[in-house]
Amino acid sequence: TADFTADLSFQIAGNGEPQALRWQLHDGTSTVIDLRTSSGGALQVRLSGEWMGLKRLTDNAAFNVPANQTVRLRVIGRGFGTPAASYDIVWSEPGSAALVHAATGITTFASGGVPAAPPSIIRFVRDLPNANSYLIDDITLVTTASDAPAADYKAALTVQSGTLAISGIYPHLALTHAHNSELGISGVVPWAGKLWAIEYFAGGGNTDGSPHLFSIEDDLTLTPRRTYYGGSIASRLILDNKLILGPYIIDDQGGIREWRVYPDMGGGHVSAVATDLNDPNKINIVGLSNERWSIDLSGTADPLPAAQVVQQHNLRAISSPKYGFTSIHGKGARTGQGVTIYGSNGEGAWPGGAGSLLEWTGEETGNLTSDLDAWKLVER
Repeated sequence: TADFTADLSFQIAGNGEPQALRWQLHDGTSTVIDLRTSSGGALQVRLSGEWMGLKRLTDNAAFNVPANQTVRLRVIGRGFGTPAASYDIVWSEPGSAALVHAATGITTFASGGVPAAPPSIIRFVRDLPNANSYLIDDITLVTTASDAPAADYKAALTVQSGTLAISGIYPHLALTHAHNSELGISGVVPWAGKLWAIEYFAGGGNTDGSPHLFSIEDDLTLTPRRTYYGGSIASRLILDNKLILGPYIIDDQGGIREWRVYPDMGGGHVSAVATDLNDPNKINIVGLSNERWSIDLSGTADPLPAAQVVQQHNLRAISSPKYGFTSIHGKGARTGQGVTIYGSNGEGAWPGGAGSLLEWTGEETGNLTSDLDAWKLVER
């Protein structure tokens, strides 16, 4: 059936961390509905990869779940597996079983596309190391659609639009985020009928969770697409029918997946990306702290499974024993002429030009001693 009702009751132990409850409904291919409580207990839903708070219609106030009080939560779906799919989010006041609040007629889903089928899998996810614990009870999933109370909340992507231009600058296209650090546009690429942009901030993994991927339409409407728990992101590459922009994989229809660094689920600093010498389904990533990963892009999972994100030797671990120096920042990568070249900059104690180019033949066994033979210093 294309209709369903999913129910649960829950309590969170605290609301001082970025996340407590996270409840996902999966259609067997991807997560279609994703709900959580965030900082302060704010009840949120993920829309096209972006966490959005449920906001009261009268004053745009958030609904905050207090600690140690039971809240009943329901999702009602209609027409799943069809282009007309929509759903309602319904919940109670803390300490009550009566379902009195609702955001209805939602047609944007967790990953952006229309669900292929009704949910068949219920998941509870802990993907942040700093998260409050929670209790769940009375979980049900039935194949009929219940009635929802009248909508008093809304769930919608926040879009920025405008026409005001000052000396060629459009103020509504300005980007901000929660992390009190550097901020800048680090990559802009036209793709799939939109202009895509990523921004960076200085910081480590799991320190932000603000939007960092945006799309811009021809009419200059700016839409946040995905949040990010990482640091500086600047890499971009078009490979076959995919745009690889930082940790995001965007297909030629605008569908978005992402890869994450496990086990902490953060993205790390992502400076550059290059094609793999031996496998057309893989890419090689270098990070700002000289981290390296091999990423297998095959499949449709979002995010990519942990087995497809393989940590490689850090550039410092290669250059230090073999050449006697360590660079500070990984900055660039390119594959061609049978090798992959990595560029780094910054050597704190080096009085001359600070930076290096290293050449790699593309083979890595995991044994650092033997793998050093695959590397060559091009220039320092």
